[in-house]
Amino acid sequence: MIAQDRALTVFLHSPVCKEILVGLAEKEITLENIYFWNSIVEYLGQSDMDQRQREQAMVEQYIRPGAKDEINISSDLRNALLANPESKENWELAKNEVVTMIMSGQVLRISESISSLVRNSWLEATSRVGKNIGKQFYMELYRVDRDLWKLFSGNWDRQEKMWSEMVSSCVSILENFGELFLALTRLGTTHIKYGVTEKRFVAVGAALRNTLSNILKERFDEQTRAAWAFVFDIIMTVMMSSIDPDYVCGEDRAVSIFLEHTDLSSVAITVNKTKENDGQNVTTTAQQ
Repeated sequence: MIAQDRALTVFLHSPVCKEILVGLAEKEITLENIYFWNSIVEYLGQSDMDQRQREQAMVEQYIRPGAKDEINISSDLRNALLANPESKENWELAKNEVVTMIMSGQVLRISESISSLVRNSWLEATSRVGKNIGKQFYMELYRVDRDLWKLFSGNWDRQEKMWSEMVSSCVSILENFGELFLALTRLGTTHIKYGVTEKRFVAVGAALRNTLSNILKERFDEQTRAAWAFVFDIIMTVMMSSIDPDYVCGEDRAVSIFLEHTDLSSVAITVNKTKENDGQNVTTTAQQ
């Protein structure tokens, strides 16, 4: 659970998470659950004295009915925290209820348009070349990063099969963010022994997109490429947060986003982004 909490905390501060929130802001979502998560993680890591000072402030901001950032927890738990804000056990229960809401699709989810582009292009590519898609990927990885390619050895048929099955598994659960997040967290822990770095992930992502482009030709258009880049950014961020306990998403990777929580029903967002996307600079500005 500690590893998953760490991974979620890193992800909630990552550029790709902010991009998800920008997309969902069009539906006037609220961010109090994320605000509370950040507060509770910080609270649980403090000394007892510092926790005492913070508890009443959290009650006033998140728990008391009508609070500025009131979170939607069970009434019994709300009443328990109002009666006894010094109960660390109850704060843990509140954290668990909130993380369930965050991961259930109420706060974090991949849009249907992106999911469809990724899912349909993967199905089309695999239907064209079948199990050879793994072979084509590793040939492309050899071209993109020969040093990384050299780390793979042994039974190539088995390696290629494992890789294609892993991608297929991720693609199949894109619309269930909670399940995807937990699967990627587990997958990240199995890669700790390999000393994987963010640079290596970038090479793998480029090789994957190039492989799909080689197979699908003009069908792998700009929108589809961008959708794969977005999804792979999620994969990389979650897995890296499990692999490296000191991993922090670099601001140079992505995005400068200003979030202003105006009330309980809407959020004003201004985005100014310059991001290198497979060699092309893309600049986007969005405002609700």
